[in-house]
Amino acid sequence: MFTATYSKSRDLFTPIRDVPMDVICAGFHSVETMSETRALSNRPNGTPNYQLIYIKECKSPITYTIGEQEYAAQTDDIIIYRPHEKQRYFYTMKNKAVVYWIHFDGAEVENLMKRLCLHDVRLLHLTDTSISVPKAIKRIMNELHASHLFSHDIICGELYSLLAKLAQFKYLTSNNFSKIDEIIDDIKTNFSNNLSNQDYAYKCGLSLPHFLRCFKQVTGTSPLNYKLNLRVNHAKNLITKTELSVNQISQIVGFNDPAYFSRYFKKLTGLSPKEYREKFSVKMEEMGDA
Repeated sequence: MFTATYSKSRDLFTPIRDVPMDVICAGFHSVETMSETRALSNRPNGTPNYQLIYIKECKSPITYTIGEQEYAAQTDDIIIYRPHEKQRYFYTMKNKAVVYWIHFDGAEVENLMKRLCLHDVRLLHLTDTSISVPKAIKRIMNELHASHLFSHDIICGELYSLLAKLAQFKYLTSNNFSKIDEIIDDIKTNFSNNLSNQDYAYKCGLSLPHFLRCFKQVTGTSPLNYKLNLRVNHAKNLITKTELSVNQISQIVGFNDPAYFSRYFKKLTGLSPKEYREKFSVKMEEMGDA
């Protein structure tokens, strides 16, 4: 295991109240070889300061215990420990992790974290590539090491800029997800329409690539697949509970091409619409007779 760290001449376990903000220490861990699991942190009472951890790379999830809650963090995840929260986390050789971290405190830090709405954040998945946490922490590390006349000001500026960018990302992401929820409700209500992904992106006020990324984060699939699955689920209900023809059902649920509807239906269910009706309509009749 290779570790690089630069620290200030402040004790990690002594609260900072003489300045509004300061960085106690910052560094990174790069796990290359390790013969056994090792706990890099096991602090039942935490520390009296905030700790921000950024997972730049990892091949398998890393478990972080914050208080009594466990979080499985992966690449591009940010973990934030509040003061005096139980800290426990492990890195193993299979993680192959590259992790950056920073401890910070100050008389105004608590108010700052509340104002930025980061006070209660525990895990944040960072998808904005314009925010480079490693570069910010490396610049802080350099100033900690150099200790020039204005290093403290530069360090606080870098830290504030990083926290503000994360707060903005969290705010925009939260707004985007609420917009995605509205689109999901719209699709559920109007799954038979043929609005395009571009139409939905326009409704959200997002670019098409960003809309598709956000939609997949929320649902695990694309808008098209989500809509088609809803159509098939509704078709199942019509097939087993009505005597409508397959052509009629395909039109009702939004498939203009009955042949494509049949192929997609079989792809999801393993049965053609006709086979599905024969199999499950009979079962319903039997249940009714019983």
